[in-house]
Amino acid sequence: MNRSPHIPLAVAFLVVLAAGAIAAALPASATAAERLPVWTNRFAPTGEIDDWSDIARGPGHTAFVAGTQGHSQGPGSRMTLTRINAAGARVWETPTIPGVKTWIGFGASSRGNAVAVDRHGDAIVAGYSSWSGGGFAVVKFSGADGDVVWEQYLGLASYASATDVVLDRAGNAYVTGTVDRGPGVGFTFTTVKLAAPDGALKWQNVYGGVKLDSMATALAIDANRNTYVIGRTYAAAATYDWVTRKISPAGKSLWTRRWDGGSHNDDLPYGIVTTASGKAVYVCGTSQTPTVANNDAILVRYTTNGRRVWLRRFAKFETDSIPNGLCFDSAGALLLSGARFPLDTTKAVTTLLVKVTPAGKKVWLRSSASPYNADGDCEYQSIVPGPSGSMYVSGLVEPSNNGAITLVEKRRANGSLAWRGAYGWPDPSETRAGPMLLDGTTRLYVLGSLETTLPNGFIDALLLGYKP
Repeated sequence: MNRSPHIPLAVAFLVVLAAGAIAAALPASATAAERLPVWTNRFAPTGEIDDWSDIARGPGHTAFVAGTQGHSQGPGSRMTLTRINAAGARVWETPTIPGVKTWIGFGASSRGNAVAVDRHGDAIVAGYSSWSGGGFAVVKFSGADGDVVWEQYLGLASYASATDVVLDRAGNAYVTGTVDRGPGVGFTFTTVKLAAPDGALKWQNVYGGVKLDSMATALAIDANRNTYVIGRTYAAAATYDWVTRKISPAGKSLWTRRWDGGSHNDDLPYGIVTTASGKAVYVCGTSQTPTVANNDAILVRYTTNGRRVWLRRFAKFETDSIPNGLCFDSAGALLLSGARFPLDTTKAVTTLLVKVTPAGKKVWLRSSASPYNADGDCEYQSIVPGPSGSMYVSGLVEPSNNGAITLVEKRRANGSLAWRGAYGWPDPSETRAGPMLLDGTTRLYVLGSLETTLPNGFIDALLLGYKP
């Protein structure tokens, strides 16, 4: 079970393969409900770790994929952004477009962690650069050709990395991440607002916590441009508490809520969503069971003034229940995806999928084992809503003892299976799926990674295109 030489830069970064050329795509037990990807892209510009970390919808049935080239060794990693069309073809890519100015971190190592697209079709990528010590790197790329519109480098400390970015209706960028501000200040949530036209810094909000050891995970904004940030902070009991923080449109702290789960053990947030009206904020994460040494999945609803309305705990005895995805379905219910890890590691990991009403009532909970191997792991990593209350989930599944393959499923509003797609690379390797994007009825894009066993065990990025 899986608990979890350089190619010249002049060479194209994407390899596009027809589905018919895929080896080991589906296990022998495939049924009529099994589905092959329409196309696959393998991103391997370097002989190192090449990663696609986030995806956002672009204009005209295209998608923007942000990530990193070669962030394990060599001359330094590079932030990358690629525009893909619904047929799987590369429209353009950075940072090697001939004759186009592209951002490579001022000659330093850089990473792209998150991407968002404005109403004009331009893409904003947030991540990290090691230039001048380390700091947030936020770059706006033209959607038409990948040229740099503006770049903002916030040289904040010896370590700083932006983890998430969202845009308001005007295209202003809200970015959060973690900054090490040195002795006496420590690690902090740092959230900034950058102006749409030129990336100018409008405000900066910092939270360090009582132990000066806090790390930001994600953020969301409501229709009134209030910002909600989640993360973890080191508590007096030498464990982590999760934190939810609200910031005004002017960058002022409105409230901060810490939660320790009542057991003085680690409590970690994973995802956040807010209603368009801004009347409710939902946060998912984990908390250790007070009486047993395992983690439960937690879903919390807050009002916009910080009052906790309800908390729901999804637990299984002697099992870690870990949520990885959170979204609304088309009717406004909450969908939570993740995995259940038995404390007995000889037992297989199973999926976790829960539907909850806005009032906190559990509609159903489903946990599924590998459909191909009774002893194999099966887990969800990401979730996006589909039509008529349906949902798409992605993750990994073990069909044999020779590694994991990607798992993509469409589930109906009642949680039952509509179809499943399983994809594996020909050489025995571990392939898993992560963030997804649904482009209407045209395409379901699924990001993933491929850890090869030959020749040197490098990791390549993977993008799969499915018919929804």
